[in-house]
Amino acid sequence: MREAETRGTGSGAVSLADPGLVRYVRSMTKDVEEILAAALALPSTDRAHLLAVLADSVEHGEADAMEAAWAKEIERRLAAYRSGNVETHTAEDVEREAEALIADLDGPDIAAAG
Repeated sequence: MREAETRGTGSGAVSLADPGLVRYVRSMTKDVEEILAAALALPSTDRAHLLAVLADSVEHGEADAMEAAWAKEIERRLAAYRSGNVETHTAEDVEREAEALIADLDGPDIAAAG
């Protein structure tokens, strides 16, 4: 993968090396990657508008194919859930883990240390 850059303003920077983006970046041409990096540098409201315009620009055949792929994925995940082949977690456990991860990112609690 090309050198990862951190981009974005406002509600947090987005990195081209973020796990959610890496799988897409690997298959991009250099031109598309540069456009993505520029788009990720925009404030979140501008990124949202850009997303809406790009989504509307996808041809209906492509959108139908994406919808069909998502429907198939949803069916696969639901079947795995119903068969007991996936590990499930309560909302409380997920919230507790998320809070712990956020606390780790924020650093040590000064009040607890004092």
